Amino acid sequence: MDVRALSTPLYQVRGWLKFVGVMLFIDGAMIAITGIGIVVAWIPIWLGVLCFKVSNAVELANHSDSAESMMRSLSKIATMITIVGVVNVVFLVLFLFFIAFFGGLAGMVAYLETM
Repeated sequence: MDVRALSTPLYQVRGWLKFVGVMLFIDGAMIAITGIGIVVAWIPIWLGVLCFKVSNAVELANHSDSAESMMRSLSKIATMITIVGVVNVVFLVLFLFFIAFFGGLAGMVAYLETM
């Protein structure tokens, strides 16, 4: 198997992977500063770490033609996609809950004002 050929698309964007990793670290730090955000600040930091691990693994895979490094990078990408998917589902559920709660609350206030 030609690992270099398979790793080339990711190898070409390894700089962007590191940039995104740094930006995710910064996002996590800014979220943590808010105090209550400390509960979720670890998520972007974790994603940032994974970006760096993907970048390093794909660089190693491309230079050494190592299938193991390529598999490691793909595994990290799969983890990142899973994290983003779960976080999106959780935030969607929370968003719908708050919309329903505050919509119901606004409806109650409007109803009470008509009395």
